[in-house]
Amino acid sequence: SFAEKFSASGTNLLSFLRSDEQYLFRRAQVRQILLHERDSDFELYLDDLKELLTSLDIRFHIKELALALLINLENPRQEEWKIIAPLIYDSYPLKNKVWQIFYSVSWFKLLDSLNIIHDWLNSGDEELIDRLNNPLSIIQRQLPDRVAKIVEPYIGVSDAWQKRLIILVHRADISAGRGFFELFLRLIDEGILDEVKDPITLKSDFWNLIYSLPKKHPDWSCETISHYLNRRLIISLANNQLNPFDSRNGTIPNSQFAKRIFMDSAKNSPEAFVENVLPFMIQVMELTADKENDVPWKDAVWQHRIYGSSYSASDVMLLKAIEIALVSLATNQPESFVPIVKEQLYYSKFETIQYLLIHAYTANGKRFADDAINYLCEQPTRFKTGYLTLRSNFGESFWASRELLEATTPYCSEECLEKLEKTLLNYYPAWEKDYKFGVADSGYDLYFLVVAKLLNNKYLRLFNFYFYTLIQQREFLYYRRKFLLRSRGSGQYVLLSGIAPSRRSETITRKLQELERKFISIGWIEAPGKIEPPESPVVYTIGSPIPEEEAEKMTDQQWVEAIATYKNDLSEIKNRRVKGGAGGLSIVLEKQVKQEPLRFASLIKQFSNNANLSYFNAVLRGIAETEERVDIEIVRSIYQQCHQLPKRPCGKSMSYLFEKLAKLPWTISDFDILIYYALNDPDPATELWKTRKLWKTQTNSSNFDDREDILGVGINSNRGRAVYSIAKLIFADKSRASHFSTALKQIVKDPSTAVRSCAATALTAMLNYDRDMAVRLFLELCKTDDEELLGTETVKHFLHYALQTHFQELKPLLEQMITSELPEVVRVGARQTCLLSLENEEANDLAKRCLSGTENHRLSAAEIFVANFRSAYFREFCENNLIQLFNDSDEKVRAQAATCFFKFEGEELGDYINLVEAFVDSKAFKDKAGDLIHAMEKTTAQLPELITLSVLEKLIKNSDTYSYDMNIVSKLLIRIYSYTKEKDLKSLCLDIFDDMILHENYRFYEALQQFER
Repeated sequence: SFAEKFSASGTNLLSFLRSDEQYLFRRAQVRQILLHERDSDFELYLDDLKELLTSLDIRFHIKELALALLINLENPRQEEWKIIAPLIYDSYPLKNKVWQIFYSVSWFKLLDSLNIIHDWLNSGDEELIDRLNNPLSIIQRQLPDRVAKIVEPYIGVSDAWQKRLIILVHRADISAGRGFFELFLRLIDEGILDEVKDPITLKSDFWNLIYSLPKKHPDWSCETISHYLNRRLIISLANNQLNPFDSRNGTIPNSQFAKRIFMDSAKNSPEAFVENVLPFMIQVMELTADKENDVPWKDAVWQHRIYGSSYSASDVMLLKAIEIALVSLATNQPESFVPIVKEQLYYSKFETIQYLLIHAYTANGKRFADDAINYLCEQPTRFKTGYLTLRSNFGESFWASRELLEATTPYCSEECLEKLEKTLLNYYPAWEKDYKFGVADSGYDLYFLVVAKLLNNKYLRLFNFYFYTLIQQREFLYYRRKFLLRSRGSGQYVLLSGIAPSRRSETITRKLQELERKFISIGWIEAPGKIEPPESPVVYTIGSPIPEEEAEKMTDQQWVEAIATYKNDLSEIKNRRVKGGAGGLSIVLEKQVKQEPLRFASLIKQFSNNANLSYFNAVLRGIAETEERVDIEIVRSIYQQCHQLPKRPCGKSMSYLFEKLAKLPWTISDFDILIYYALNDPDPATELWKTRKLWKTQTNSSNFDDREDILGVGINSNRGRAVYSIAKLIFADKSRASHFSTALKQIVKDPSTAVRSCAATALTAMLNYDRDMAVRLFLELCKTDDEELLGTETVKHFLHYALQTHFQELKPLLEQMITSELPEVVRVGARQTCLLSLENEEANDLAKRCLSGTENHRLSAAEIFVANFRSAYFREFCENNLIQLFNDSDEKVRAQAATCFFKFEGEELGDYINLVEAFVDSKAFKDKAGDLIHAMEKTTAQLPELITLSVLEKLIKNSDTYSYDMNIVSKLLIRIYSYTKEKDLKSLCLDIFDDMILHENYRFYEALQQFER
């Protein structure tokens, strides 16, 4: 091998390296020589290694190779540590590279055995300790228990150590070892992780720390949940808050990750989940239960259960998870479930525990049939176990017990069935037993007492107030009594109907029939034996009162009847479906019109003038958007009918019809109807965009809706839409401009700025017919106190096309715009000025004013010069302006100017060498060289090598440029190094390589692989 031959020659390694330039291919040779020496002559190896790493005339890429060799050793030795140890302490250029040995397991073990780790952690050097904390975080994944033992003595030592431990935990693999996991639990208990935050996002979410634990070690996950919940309870109690889940003052926040952690832990290790979590829940019940009432006691956290709830609150998710765990045990591990029942569930006085046990028994009704029924019958109050009542479903309060009866009665013994029958036939909840409450004539006997005490007339008003309050109370008690009488037996009915039909006695059957007749008669159930299950919370979408699939089959007469039936937009809920009114049905109608325009063009004649306007608008929009060919006379008959409606309310939809069908052979009389709406419609009556702008300013809101800017308000108003449609008609046939010109003279003076913004589009269309007239009307349009008009897109578009022929006429307006105090107006004015300067020298003076103006001016100028400099007629003028902007005082302007290199393709970059050179020497290069680097990678032009190296060298020396893709830089550098024959250029490349190493550019190593084979 090369190393053996080199050793046999007796040549000194350092002399060999100094004899010639230290090219990249030397790296592979040096590696072979060092490894050979380490095996054959360790002392020589140590001497060469030390001299190589410390000599000033050895290139950094060679030193980096030697350090990489050390880092990857599987059996490092103390003698090697003695050589590199001093390099960590002094200002060694490759100090950071030396530190990488601490990320090696083999080196970590060596340094740990030498007490180096221990000594450094106790050195008192905070910077050194902080730096050592990083490799501890990485090594933890391979040596978790050892790392735990190393850092455990520092728990509670200082705030600095608390921060280090938090960082360590965030980066750690909690599942890597039991020793580290127990350290983690202690950190929870000690409160060190109370306010844990992600070091990158700074968001607080404890559950992120154990995101993968439920799958790797679900039993550990259960332990973690227990420690966390108990720690949060301690904090809550310290704040005098008994309920740690309290929405205002609780200490257990909701989390998007908690749900998955709870559920997966309960599913994967149900016994551990119950063992760890149930005691906490019982403690919270004990703290929050209302014990003044009879057993079972209801707690403040879990008493309000909602059937089928998908709420992700932590308390709801915890209850759901414990349900899952208990159900799993009852179903799959009944031998483990039974002791839990006896010790923690069966004799509990808490209603939530009662619910959990009933739910678990239900999951394995066959196995626990007799146990479950005996449990219910021992305390009949347990029958009322269920969910919070929503939307007057009378079965929800008993639903859990009913489900239990459905699951167990097919399998229970006759003895238990008889006990259940006897208990239920005599079962009435407390409120049913007290149904006579409120019948007595309480209140009237107090009347005479009040009269006796208030004989003086000056108390008459007080007497009247008190007396009528008593009367209202009596009315309430009357209706309460009436409701209780109607609902008496409802709980009994729900429970009895849960007994399996095959095991019902004649007595139960008769009782059920009796109760069914009662509740059917009052509308509480629809049919015998049919009880609706509880309803889950539902988010409804308001739709059409007639489903679309049914509407497709409707006849004309049915449509007319439906339109007459659904006159307003009120919605109703029926059969768990929210039905809309006229608005919802009109959406379906519009779809039908698009498919069958001729049919509905005829059907609209049967619409009553009193029909909801949404139906007329639906027909107009459907005709406008249909792909079917519709004759002009049919279209005319539709809009004429809508035009004759009282108060002429369909102006916007009629305008939309003209706009979408602009190419039809419209007549002057048709245009006059559109002109009517453009001039006379009362909408808009106010400047809504001003109100919205003021609100956004006062509230600092970032919400933006295009419909609420000037143009958006205009197009969504009746007059504005009509004007916009006039523009579309002129664009379709410029000869129409002659008829609209008279109206446009009035429209440009419209009191609404929003409407004027639409008029600018019509004037842009007018440029195709009469440019002089269009410019005159435009200048009239712009005579407004609302200078915001000049910042709209429609004004920008007009200026773009009109300035090509009417610069002198529009120059005063441009000057007004670039001196405006409104940023959006300045942007439009500056952009149009600079754009024109690329083709018209007359605009150069105004463009130069922009280049020396405010940040807004200069940024607008940069945008234009960047977008157009490759195609500019006055290229030199454009390039010079870009070079000026490269050195602008504002970072945003420089950044925008630097994007000029982004779209270079093919050999284009080779035509702009002067621009590249100027950019490299500018302020913009330091922060915004990325686009140039990508352009250099893509170009097919043969750029001068010195120019390329100059770019790369300066880029690497700028310490703030790490964000750029250094992979490209490395490839460009290797490309030049590999192909150049000039020694000076190769040496310059090596200098840049060394700079890349000093700046820790790790992409460089990937590019070097081809030289190390």
